[in-house]
Amino acid sequence: MLTLGLRLEDIMKADTVVGIAGGKAKAEAIHAVLKFGHEDILVIDEAAAVEIVGEIERQGTISSK
Repeated sequence: MLTLGLRLEDIMKADTVVGIAGGKAKAEAIHAVLKFGHEDILVIDEAAAVEIVGEIERQGTISSK
């Protein structure tokens, strides 16, 4: 599987940041990137999204209504 990574300094210099990741196992890392707040476009799958929402709800950041 191809993996590509950039240094934080490279991301900070970019005009547009596109993040692509998926899978329940990647949810914690994806959530950490979201907290950093420099994602302009984020593409994830349903498994990662469900896990991230669950993590946010457990932390009490949002509530599901």
